[in-house]
Amino acid sequence: GSGRMLVSRLGFSDMSESQKTLAGATLGLGLLSLGGMLLGALGLYKPWAASALLAALWLAGFSELKPALESLAPDQSLLRERPLAAAAIALPLLAALWMCLVPPHQYDSLVYHLKLPQEYLRVGRLHAPGGLVYSHFPQNGEMLFTLSLLLGSDVLAQMFVWLSTALTVGWLLTFGRRLTVAAPWAAVLVATHSAVLVRSSTTYVEPLVMLWTTAAILAFEA
Repeated sequence: GSGRMLVSRLGFSDMSESQKTLAGATLGLGLLSLGGMLLGALGLYKPWAASALLAALWLAGFSELKPALESLAPDQSLLRERPLAAAAIALPLLAALWMCLVPPHQYDSLVYHLKLPQEYLRVGRLHAPGGLVYSHFPQNGEMLFTLSLLLGSDVLAQMFVWLSTALTVGWLLTFGRRLTVAAPWAAVLVATHSAVLVRSSTTYVEPLVMLWTTAAILAFEA
């Protein structure tokens, strides 16, 4: 809801309701990431502080919740005109979502993507852990993972990454159609790419980079 509110405040009046929800969800991930960084900078990596952040964002976007939920109906034109493409998109994404339930076990997740958030939570703030050379990397994704661990769930961290892939596909199916009729097949290529699917059920940050890059390009072009 808070992301949709930000879309409205920025003056994007030519978007459909579904496009506002898509753009709002993308901006919402950014707001959560920045909120997580703010908590860390203030030394407030506490469960109550994370809950307060989520509550504040929920209250800020409360008026947008109903239209957001109403806009989530499946794209009937895609289902009707290209059922094979719709199936090729939905089935791999559902499989990747199911795989998110497997606890994190990938090498990079254990030595970097989740290790850094664990170190932050150990001291209750952002800091540079000794011996961890990855702490100088960009950490938009790690801020989402920190909030997830703060709420007690490493599975939630993986679901944030899955959501970024699903939103990327959504951008191609909605805003991409403004540019080319081949947009649904571009979405199929993303949804069926083995590297995308493998990373979409982990705490790797590539799908988040893919989302924000795709959103930036399509928002500019559209």
